Amino acid sequence: MTRLPARSGADIHLADAFEAPGCPLCRELDRAESTYLESILAESVNDVGFRGTLDAARGFCAGHARAVLDADRRRSGSLGAAILLRASLLARLRDLEAVHAARGWNRTKRLAEAARPPACPACARLARNRAGLLDGLAHLVADRAWAAAVSAAPFCLEHLTGLLARRPATDAWGDIETRQLERLRDLRDLLERFAHASSHDRAHLQTDAQRASVDAVADLLAGDRGRGSR
Repeated sequence: MTRLPARSGADIHLADAFEAPGCPLCRELDRAESTYLESILAESVNDVGFRGTLDAARGFCAGHARAVLDADRRRSGSLGAAILLRASLLARLRDLEAVHAARGWNRTKRLAEAARPPACPACARLARNRAGLLDGLAHLVADRAWAAAVSAAPFCLEHLTGLLARRPATDAWGDIETRQLERLRDLRDLLERFAHASSHDRAHLQTDAQRASVDAVADLLAGDRGRGSR
């Protein structure tokens, strides 16, 4: 059971993410992504509205093309993913057929259009989720328990800067920023000491904290979601 006060289902999910390792916002976005993809596969594979949206978007991005297949295989098989990936392929194939048929300046234009990343509906949904999570968390820090949890959380850099951009009007926020910057400075210093102790004659001086700092900084810069297939 979570120890953070929660007044809604969204708060409960976020509180659970704070009690698990890693950036809590990365973890909650992973959960939201899985839920969204599973809902598409369960309800929208043959939905005319969603299929129109997917077609207009020119399919899924590279990461979500793989993610939708992985999600379908976790559920049952790959038929739903096959249908959606075929729709994505058809949209991109039309782009390339237009390139093949074009000549001169028009070919250059068509090629630029074909090279554009899809306006992936899963990415759009996650962007809205991310904004909602950051806005919600900025309000929650008015509570003392949430403020303490945010101060200590190992946010990735993307989500930390997203929170800084939403600096809420609460006295606790200055302390939150100070503690988060101290965390980053500590990681910087641990990496420096790790590098200094990496020669053969000083390897025995390395500590577990110094060795762990390499992964911690990778998580900070890439986010926990950077560990996955994307």
